[in-house]
Amino acid sequence: MSRATIINLPKTTLDVASCNSKEWLETNGTGSYASSTLLNCHTRKYHGLLVAQLMQPYGNFVLLSKFDEHLLTEKKAYPLIMHRYLNYTDAAAFDYLDAFEINTQSCVRYQCDHIKLSREMLLLPEKNTLLIRYCIEKPSPSLQLSLRPFLAYRRFDTLSKANNAVNNKAQYLEKAVLFSPYQGMPDLTISHAHSLQWIEESYWYYQFEYTKEKARGYDYLEDLFSPGVMKIPFNNRTEIIVACSIESVIENDLTALWQDEIDRRKQLTKTIAEKISLPKSLEGFTNLLQSRAAPQLLIRTTESNPSIIAGYHWFGEWGRDAMISLPGLTLYSGQEDLCLKVLTYFASHEYQGIIPNRIAPLANGTDEYDTVDASVWFCRAAQQYYLSTQNLSGIKKFLWKTIKNIIHFYCIGTLCDIKKANDGLIYAGNPRIKTTWMDVMINGIPLTPRNGAQVEVNALWYNALCFAYFLAQEFHDPIANTIQPLVTLVKESFTRVFWNPKMGYLYDFVNERESNAQIRPNQIFAVALPYSLLEPSIEKQIVDTVKTHLLTPYGLRTLSPDDPQYCPNIIGDQNERDKAYHNGTVWPWLLGAFTEALLKTEENASKQKTKRFLRDHCNKLCQHATTQIGLGCVSEIFDGSLPHHPRGCIQQAWSVAELIRMVHLLQ
Repeated sequence: MSRATIINLPKTTLDVASCNSKEWLETNGTGSYASSTLLNCHTRKYHGLLVAQLMQPYGNFVLLSKFDEHLLTEKKAYPLIMHRYLNYTDAAAFDYLDAFEINTQSCVRYQCDHIKLSREMLLLPEKNTLLIRYCIEKPSPSLQLSLRPFLAYRRFDTLSKANNAVNNKAQYLEKAVLFSPYQGMPDLTISHAHSLQWIEESYWYYQFEYTKEKARGYDYLEDLFSPGVMKIPFNNRTEIIVACSIESVIENDLTALWQDEIDRRKQLTKTIAEKISLPKSLEGFTNLLQSRAAPQLLIRTTESNPSIIAGYHWFGEWGRDAMISLPGLTLYSGQEDLCLKVLTYFASHEYQGIIPNRIAPLANGTDEYDTVDASVWFCRAAQQYYLSTQNLSGIKKFLWKTIKNIIHFYCIGTLCDIKKANDGLIYAGNPRIKTTWMDVMINGIPLTPRNGAQVEVNALWYNALCFAYFLAQEFHDPIANTIQPLVTLVKESFTRVFWNPKMGYLYDFVNERESNAQIRPNQIFAVALPYSLLEPSIEKQIVDTVKTHLLTPYGLRTLSPDDPQYCPNIIGDQNERDKAYHNGTVWPWLLGAFTEALLKTEENASKQKTKRFLRDHCNKLCQHATTQIGLGCVSEIFDGSLPHHPRGCIQQAWSVAELIRMVHLLQ
């Protein structure tokens, strides 16, 4: 795999079904994106060429759904995209497909009889502007493009239906066409550097079928409005660049805009590549993760704060996800300053010791403080920042107050029934609320109730206390005198409360009703974190249990297949998928902690063999990222049982981040 072309799928490896199962993703760094399948045959309501993050009205909106595209010669019209309607698929474009590639941007190559054509797309950074470049090898005066825009103008989690409210008139501006389909929504401008022909010919196109939504139990039929057709001649040129934007009419040189963005992306790839020193077998995968996947997940909010989007297509800013993802997305690509800025941003939202589970934009709602673990993950991310930079002054200036607040409020009690007990452990929640990452609710009731003392929360709590004690000593802060005896107490209590000597692993959670003995992956953090809580012999038993029951090629299962509640596949409607979400479903992000724990407990003589074993998992996920579902992406989840089909979000922040960390741990 060369650095120039990260993914290359020739037509010989594809058919119509696989073209519709593989997806591409382009992002702009603010939460807006463009995404579809290889030939732009939408299978999700979330697909669209311009899905913009708006402030008024607030949310992600599919504005430009897609084009009906044709390459026109004097004798023939070559279709360039597929459409799927109810009971009918127009797949003629597949006949002309030559290859799909991802390099600095996504690219589809066509062979239209003797004419070679390519179509590339990218979003400009921090702009709701999509550039599409069409290139031919040999100029011809008779060639032209026909582009019929399909407008959706709806929230990305709803569907458009035919209506009489749409404004079917467009404004023709010689080099651009401006659309204002609905009041209160932004205008869309589609422009070209040279003149274009606009044919006003408005229609509703009915019942586009989105197969992924049908399989997920949602409404899956959409009507799309098209106000007309634009025709753009090549005029003996070898390229046509079209800009689709809600910013304004693009007056700039589109070729220069395109090249500037390509150069920026190439420089980013080069900068990251210079920082990578890895085995050749992992170099290409790491380049894919760090130069393409990670930048898609690092965003600047509408208030211009640096942050992390939890996943595409449908997740937003989530505190827990951000704190877990932040080190992997930044520290291994030389972005230590960005890491500190994101930590500082989340610290500014801390309330009574809680880092919010969800940050709400200023224009829409309030932050959600319903998590016990985001705060201790914040401390872990700050610790990783320190280990990478040794920047004590930055931590003292921007983070130390927040770390102390977390410890203070967890000790005296805070939101969500979070409080330190007499044994020093943190207890949180009640049977009616969810506070950990296993957070599915059905009809207002937690599906995986874990109220009490949760094993991973208390492992992270101990780690936070140890790190805070270290900082307090460095800063000569008298809080060290309070923390030191608590560190000792927590370590003494942890084994007594969580160790299950009969079964040889840790309880998942403990409360007044039960010590839950289900085999779940949360216990791996008690081994993986830097400050050891347990005896080495106990750590080894935990890792062996997790490896035997939970390890798969793509991550760790959330529940042992031997458990009566185990769900082998995450399929069906929302309720059926929710039941499986944390009851057997595989999560790639857990491989980061598993790698740390396995390397920690292996004998030195076996370390190289263990690293080879773990690299096999990296290679499996590399194959997934380059051939399955989201191309250049790492999925949120996989089925618990063979063949471990990828599910959920196509691009998940903590999946990408922890795999980056895993790869670097295997150096």
